[in-house]
Amino acid sequence: MKFSGAAAVAVAVLLLASAGAVAQGTDRATHASASAVPLATDITPVPAGTALGALPAETPLSITLTLRGEDPAGLSSFLTSVESPGSPLYQHFLTAAQFETDFSPTEATADRASAFLAAAGARYLVVAPDRLTVTAVLPAGEVAALFGVSFVEVGSDRGTPVYTATGAPSVPGTLAGLVTGVGGLSNIDNSRLSLNLDLGETDRSGTSAGVPEYLSGNTSGAQWFIGSDYTQVLGASDLFPGSSTPNATYPTHVAIATLLASGYNESTDTNLAPWDPTAIGWYLNHTLGPGWPVSNVTGVPITLDGVTPPPPGPTSSLGDDSLDQIENSLDLEMAGSMAPGAPLYNFYFAGSLLENSASDIADDFATELSDALSYSYGAARLGAVSASFGLPDLNDSAWNAALSMAAAMGVTVVVASGDQANAPDDLTGRDAGPWPTWPATATFNSSGAVAVGGVTVNVTGEPAGWYNASGFVILFDANITGIESLTTWYDGDLPGGGIAGSEGGMSEVFPEPYWQFHSAAQPAIANATSQQGLSTLMRAEPDIAFPGNYTIVADASNSTGAVFGDVLAGTSVAAPCFAGFLADEIAVRSGNSIGTNWSSFGFLDPSLYRAESYFAQHPAATGNPVYDVTVGSNYVFSAGPGWDATTGWGVPMAVPFLTAMANRTLVNYTYTGPTPGVPAHSSPTIPWAEIYVIFGVGVTVAVVIVIAVGRRPARASPTPAVPWGAQAGGAASTPGAPYAGPTFLCPYCGAVRPAEPVRCPNCGAL
Repeated sequence: MKFSGAAAVAVAVLLLASAGAVAQGTDRATHASASAVPLATDITPVPAGTALGALPAETPLSITLTLRGEDPAGLSSFLTSVESPGSPLYQHFLTAAQFETDFSPTEATADRASAFLAAAGARYLVVAPDRLTVTAVLPAGEVAALFGVSFVEVGSDRGTPVYTATGAPSVPGTLAGLVTGVGGLSNIDNSRLSLNLDLGETDRSGTSAGVPEYLSGNTSGAQWFIGSDYTQVLGASDLFPGSSTPNATYPTHVAIATLLASGYNESTDTNLAPWDPTAIGWYLNHTLGPGWPVSNVTGVPITLDGVTPPPPGPTSSLGDDSLDQIENSLDLEMAGSMAPGAPLYNFYFAGSLLENSASDIADDFATELSDALSYSYGAARLGAVSASFGLPDLNDSAWNAALSMAAAMGVTVVVASGDQANAPDDLTGRDAGPWPTWPATATFNSSGAVAVGGVTVNVTGEPAGWYNASGFVILFDANITGIESLTTWYDGDLPGGGIAGSEGGMSEVFPEPYWQFHSAAQPAIANATSQQGLSTLMRAEPDIAFPGNYTIVADASNSTGAVFGDVLAGTSVAAPCFAGFLADEIAVRSGNSIGTNWSSFGFLDPSLYRAESYFAQHPAATGNPVYDVTVGSNYVFSAGPGWDATTGWGVPMAVPFLTAMANRTLVNYTYTGPTPGVPAHSSPTIPWAEIYVIFGVGVTVAVVIVIAVGRRPARASPTPAVPWGAQAGGAASTPGAPYAGPTFLCPYCGAVRPAEPVRCPNCGAL
């Protein structure tokens, strides 16, 4: 979707004064006074000079209330314990039922919030299974009165108003102390949703089933892959029965969830099936290795705003304008290829909600995540969730609450880092902006996403797949013997011109988490922060990378049973592959049991950064679980030794990763930094809930589908990545000498502080 008229202007930094807003109704509730932790909202600033109109009071708005948990302090303490290798509770994760008993809002809290909304005339009132949120549809005038805001209309999109609230929202006294966030007060960013997906090549001609694994005569010389190729080259197949790995098994009891929407046809305003079972079944049955089990794939439709999407089914003659069918197919096929036999679940809402609704899309995805966490998986247990979409960098309280639940349950949330290669809009053909997007950015001290970038793979061995005039054939390729090279995925010459590639850099909403700041990644993060032009240390991404180029999927069939597909690129390939990779690891760690032996990863980032910091400070040590990608660049950043803003730490390899993540010395390693005499550890002194609001949501980044058109750009030369221990902007300090390295503003107190992992001289936060 695109804005029309004045709303086509990118979201600016400053919010218009409420004097320019149009009030909706009068207050009919006594509002609670400002609390120590401000209310989290999704209000989006609009550019100065934008023509404003009155949003009709009868406009239906989808509102989400995030409810306060029963024991926030207890949850924080539990997450610290369950993620600390020295704790007796280390990796003793909760089930969904246990979380709801111990930490979810009480039934009385949910009932009180529901009754309040019902009394205001709410429709489609839904309490999430975990009681973390309550959603409902109310008229704009009623919402304005309930939360003390005004609404302005800044444009329209296919006849749907584009709007945002102005003013300082507050919670009615009836809900004082119960509500921590309100979503649905703006839909400006809805039209900037992206799938981190690039249609590099497409074939829908002919009637033969299949698509090419490698295209003979491909003038680019690039290798094309199927999912099981990645399973082999990254060593995941070495975790399967018949290998020498102890407890080798298939992940038949480790469930994987993917999140997205159904297909959608714009001209007929019709919701379509989310994916074609014939195409996905054909792909998995034809491409997995001998004896590998085939995953059972289940669609879980989510009813939102009274709209229920259709079930999975045959490809419709109506075109899918959303590309969600392709994305869902890709997600499921990559996860099922990397994790043979793992039960796969696609949670999806109606595609029409993405296209022409006043629904708050970030909250809709939060609902999907909550539903995935609370879902009953029978004989399996949820190990990983994969998300391959992006919105402008924002703070969504409902999603944040679900991330905490995921961390407590031991579920790893994997998010594609983005595909715009940090290139500006005029070179990508998009209105995305060059910097990272949500939910890959939504990451905190003890919960959040593992952001997955993309790499281009070249393999050794002769491919067994072939192509000729009679058709395309894909099949399992046992001749692939290893990795010849890994480079940053970057396409600077897409068909028709334009740029796509692995995305990285700094969030402009979320401050840098403690475990990232206090890691060997910090020199490179400081350098990348300077390149991005920021003065404050923020959450950096990606964390790792996975294959993201020249990947074949099957996504459609016809009445004769012929299957058709596409060759895709994107971090949408990488994220579900990594989710499947984690399922393989969990199965071996757990003995493929969901009982007391269950051993998942939960929030993986702190352990990953500590382990990689060990190898950074001990370069001669063996057993590094990642293949360090040091070659290539995107439009802004270069790959280099250790962490970089194109591929993170690099590409995890299955057997070393299994070994390293079970080594408590590695995952509990204390990084002492490039500067001698680093002070003792210190946790931030300001609650993270306050940080959410301090940084707000007024950012200018977004991402849209990567089908770029236009001229081939002249690309700037990225600044080389910083090597281990080097300091951007000056030499490392030494004991007794003045600090000579770079400085940034402290995200906790705003004072000038060193970029190295030492205490802030003003507030003492590390």
